[in-house]
Amino acid sequence: MNPVMLKHPSDALEFHELAKGFLSSTGLFLTNNPAEWIGRYAYSSARYTSKRGFSLLVGFESVDGNYADVFFGREWQADGRFLFLSSTYASIANRFGYALPSVYQLGFEPDVKLACNSILSDLKLTLPVILSRVNLEDLIAVENDQHGAATKAKGIFGPEFCKHVDISKFSRDEVS
Repeated sequence: MNPVMLKHPSDALEFHELAKGFLSSTGLFLTNNPAEWIGRYAYSSARYTSKRGFSLLVGFESVDGNYADVFFGREWQADGRFLFLSSTYASIANRFGYALPSVYQLGFEPDVKLACNSILSDLKLTLPVILSRVNLEDLIAVENDQHGAATKAKGIFGPEFCKHVDISKFSRDEVS
């Protein structure tokens, strides 16, 4: 086991503790265990989903890449397993006029807290607007961009990827 995993709580758990109040106020609720370390390179994530059918994932590559990234949109699955979300949060934010980084450098100890605060600040600035304006056409557009789910799925399954993936439903209105 990686020594980072033995000594520290996951970066995703630290992010969740910082952001849970804000994210729940926007209608996003935690759907995974952010304390869980995945793989030998100390990956962790906090994934949130809304009743409208879109999700937000904040992932931390704490050792190998030493960065965090944020994804947004519909959930794409194959054989009941999570694959990815529509695209990077930066891609959807760009559609609404915001210039956000596609990755956040982590650094170490206090720098991780700075990165978590930076991600949360960017979400506080942009997420309420995006949530109020995003529609299915926006999600389909970013799914087909360079970092989008359709582009990734074509790379994995080929041009007939739709036969192999399930995509979560999205509603403009809140679904009960």
